[in-house]
Amino acid sequence: MTAAVPSPPPLKSGLGRGLDLARAAALRWGRLRRAERGSRAELLALQEQRLEALIEHAWSHSPYYRRSWGGRMPRAEDFPKLEPLDKAELVERYDDVLADRALSRGELQRRLGQPGRGPHVVLATSGTTGEPVVIPYSRREWIEGLAYALRGESRRSAGLLPSLWSARRLATVLTQNPIHASTHLHSGFSIPPLRRLQLSAGEPIEEQIEKLERFQPAMLAGYPSAIDPLARAQLEGRLAIRPRRVLTGGETLAEGLRERVRAAWGAEVFDCYGLTETLVIAWECREHRGLHIDEDAAIIEVVDDRGRVLPAGEKGSAILVTNLFNFTLPIIRYRVGDMLRIATEPCPCGVPFARLVSLEGRREEELRLRGRSGETASIHPTALEAPIEALPWVRRFQIRAEDGGLRLLAEVKDKVEEPAEKLREALRPILEKHAALPEALRVEIVERIDEERGRTGKRRRVIRQEPSAG
Repeated sequence: MTAAVPSPPPLKSGLGRGLDLARAAALRWGRLRRAERGSRAELLALQEQRLEALIEHAWSHSPYYRRSWGGRMPRAEDFPKLEPLDKAELVERYDDVLADRALSRGELQRRLGQPGRGPHVVLATSGTTGEPVVIPYSRREWIEGLAYALRGESRRSAGLLPSLWSARRLATVLTQNPIHASTHLHSGFSIPPLRRLQLSAGEPIEEQIEKLERFQPAMLAGYPSAIDPLARAQLEGRLAIRPRRVLTGGETLAEGLRERVRAAWGAEVFDCYGLTETLVIAWECREHRGLHIDEDAAIIEVVDDRGRVLPAGEKGSAILVTNLFNFTLPIIRYRVGDMLRIATEPCPCGVPFARLVSLEGRREEELRLRGRSGETASIHPTALEAPIEALPWVRRFQIRAEDGGLRLLAEVKDKVEEPAEKLREALRPILEKHAALPEALRVEIVERIDEERGRTGKRRRVIRQEPSAG
């Protein structure tokens, strides 16, 4: 018998969540709405004004930034010259980066997993690329973060009331760990009369199916890797629900999943982008032409391998993120390994925000394998996942990076002739494009793949070989 997944502790009382959401709605329909309705020039002027306030606050209250910036407080025009902050330095200098001098990393770590206590919401990164980082938000900052999340949903629904109606029966398939941002954000929208079913991404699919069929959600939200098996179960006749909308985030979204969701439920997929360090700061509108960046909440700079800022339209190897509303722990030009591209051309939906039009995951996630002439080839897993996703007879797959090569394990649901060869043929153009040897890929058809999960319960489709000791 499978052990039951424990429910998380309540994050806050229903009254407290309702008050936070009411304040977020007031902010969204006040300042945030004015930013949506203005021109791009007006938006950038607002962004500069907020940046000036952040810099002044960091200069006055954060010993780290005061030391880093020298003897003069910088202005907004100095922003591109400010030294970036990387994760290792943030971890090492954490207490000096904090602008709330009454706080410390040790105290904040003790508050993790204790929702609703104290004046701050304390979160932690997942730690998939190293040591987790504790990120605090004051109550005011948290409400502003909720307002940006509310903006995306209300834009998709063309209004606040339609957005609440579409979320009247919301099922989420995410982590249930109270230290993670997604748990808190979705809980923030859990107020009567809205009904919510919270499933753990690590819960067995059979239990998820049983609970979803009893609940019958109007909206489904979760990691793409958690939504995908549910869409496949619906197509196979093992699940019978009919959500009108599917929200995804927390992972790179493969285009094949959009098509499966549409085939399974006739639903639209809306993706979002965020970090624990910023909360949700980009969302997809009904035009589906990329993810609009909340540029009054954050600045995203695309940079190359040498840290040079690239112009709009060019894809970089990393980004520098500045959170414009967290004054407790100022995050200014913080380096994140996401590879993306930004477009500034107007969107037919009418908002003036720039858009993320290409998001390929993190540079640290790239796979290294044997290339031609003895060199090493680099391929991001998303490049391999897309052609596999397009094969309807592949039920599940896993990529294992081993000894300079890749081992692809695949479960197939139909009797397909030579499935291993068909998979090799589907991936051959990708390997050739990245100058990788075709022999570096081995394909194995298996009856069952043993799932592995990360700290947030996400299914791990890519398993890297642990370095040998010694």
